Amino acid sequence: MGRPAAGRARLRAAPGPPRRDSGLELIERLVRRAGTFLKPGGYLIFEIGEGQRDKVLELFGKRWTEIETAWDLAGKPRVITARRPSS
Repeated sequence: MGRPAAGRARLRAAPGPPRRDSGLELIERLVRRAGTFLKPGGYLIFEIGEGQRDKVLELFGKRWTEIETAWDLAGKPRVITARRPSS
């Protein structure tokens, strides 16, 4: 792997035993901790699995802006983008 671009941190999922959960734990942590690594006005972009859209949208609450869903060719929600507030 190459080096991350200037000003961009590389995030990796921590290895561990398989878990039986919703699959949203990493997304939850990133949204909750975004203030520690994402500049105001920056974007979080996630690829999501089937049935995860509503749960991911709830994680952003009311403070995030420009929350959008991109749909795949089969018409299923596939990517969520959200902008961190500027202030």
